[in-house]
Amino acid sequence: MTKLVLKTAVLIMACLSTLVFAKTQDKAIDPYSQCVDDIIQQLKLGNINNAVVEICSTRTKTLDAK
Repeated sequence: MTKLVLKTAVLIMACLSTLVFAKTQDKAIDPYSQCVDDIIQQLKLGNINNAVVEICSTRTKTLDAK
């Protein structure tokens, strides 16, 4: 009975830690995606285009170099 309780507790803890990790990953938006979203909003574009890709690629390469 004690082993069953321990196994259940470990399983529950594993599930909870997975959920917490998934939530923190959702909050950590990568700089490229953030750039794309910002440019699309600023320029009031309907969707992404080649200019947005070029701008955001350059910006994220600059950030990575730092």
